[in-house]
Amino acid sequence: MLILPVGLDKNEVRRVPWVSAVLIGTCFLIQALQSAFLSGHEREAYQRLGDAVEYLMARPYLSAPPELVALLGGEARGRLEQAHDQAAELELVPVVVAEEQDELNQMTREAFDLMERLPSHRYGFVPAEPRPIALVTHAFLHGGWLHLLGNMLFLFLSGPFVEDLYGRPLFGGLYVVAAMVGAGAHAVGDPRSTVPLVGASGAIAGVMGVFLWRLSARRIKFLVLPIPIIPAFRFNLSLPAFVVLPLWALQQLYYASTAGADSSVAFSAHVGGFVAGLVFAIVVALLRVEETVVAPAIERQISLEQDPRIERASEARLAGDFAAARREIKAALQSDHRNLDAWIESWETALAANDAEEAGRSGLRLIELLGRQGERELLWDLAGDPRWRSLRMPGGFVLSVAALYARHGDGREAIDLYRRVASEQPPDDVSVLRALVGEGEILARAGDMAAARKAFERARSHPKCSEPWVERMDGALRLSRPTRAAPRPRPE
Repeated sequence: MLILPVGLDKNEVRRVPWVSAVLIGTCFLIQALQSAFLSGHEREAYQRLGDAVEYLMARPYLSAPPELVALLGGEARGRLEQAHDQAAELELVPVVVAEEQDELNQMTREAFDLMERLPSHRYGFVPAEPRPIALVTHAFLHGGWLHLLGNMLFLFLSGPFVEDLYGRPLFGGLYVVAAMVGAGAHAVGDPRSTVPLVGASGAIAGVMGVFLWRLSARRIKFLVLPIPIIPAFRFNLSLPAFVVLPLWALQQLYYASTAGADSSVAFSAHVGGFVAGLVFAIVVALLRVEETVVAPAIERQISLEQDPRIERASEARLAGDFAAARREIKAALQSDHRNLDAWIESWETALAANDAEEAGRSGLRLIELLGRQGERELLWDLAGDPRWRSLRMPGGFVLSVAALYARHGDGREAIDLYRRVASEQPPDDVSVLRALVGEGEILARAGDMAAARKAFERARSHPKCSEPWVERMDGALRLSRPTRAAPRPRPE
């Protein structure tokens, strides 16, 4: 069975999580560079090392270099010691043994010389030879693409949200501290190991520890594949963080206590990083750093002061000086054509001045901006605003509002607006064609094929109706099936 975390129930953050993005990007970049330029060197180094081990196992009577023995698992060391004891009874030629010993020593030196040049040995954390810089650099190296992808998935699911709470500097400090503590915990568990520790697992475990403390109620979504080779057979599962993360931590603790020094996974680093994250979160809470320092600083950054020109435009509009209001709005939009406040003020000024053309232009721009930013409440406020409905608005704006209602299932309101366009705009205007087709599509989807064909017949007779429009209407008739009663339009 394969269980993969794939997301959270709430994915909103207040700012772009730059630190998380840089960490993920840096790890991917380093792995890509290693794969592109160092994979050959790595294969050669491990081949040389394997040759030396094979040479020793075939000649157990030789004195094994300590650094080579340190790389062997416990079972392999046991077999070597047993074979070495048995070989003591053999009659050996001293000269030959000396030559073979020199050959083994030379092979070992060459293999380790190559190994020392690899990033995993230069920047990975080696408990037997600890270097301060490696306490951090090991977290940016990985043992392969699968190792990297697994770690980055967990960082992607937890990092941005902790960064959003703690701010960028504090989150960066957490990541470094957890990486260092994780490496230290690994060294305590196996202080004589010469195998370098690589991977961001300890640092990410620290982030998960903070996540448990601060966001324990968030639900984590999982994709469950009971039979991984049959991906079509799957289902989704959602569990709160206060259930998932403690179980994960207990699992890592169990593995750390039972796996032994020969394990290829540094479970003790996971445990150390997770505990470091919890302690970090508790200290931050006790010192009230988040409430008194981080949160106010973030709020100051995301609560931008309004452009003073918008304030002046609002004052001018309320005073009835629409020309002055328009000048201020134009100046603000020249500085930032995506200024949402400026477009809202333009909309308000146009409505106050009963300027339908300007209201239509501003309304179209607002529909675009609000839709992109996910401001659904403001978008529906604009669509339902009764002030524009008393004006003879441009067809393009009314069509956009009608399409908005149609997308969200209010076919009756959409048909009313489409009919408004058809009655208010010049008969040969393309907006009338669009309105007739839109009305017919809604009716066809609702199953009222007779009314749909009637609307499409009017559309076909429009002077701007071309072949693509005909194909669109034919497609709507083919794909639609009577499913429910058609929306009853309001009387014209």
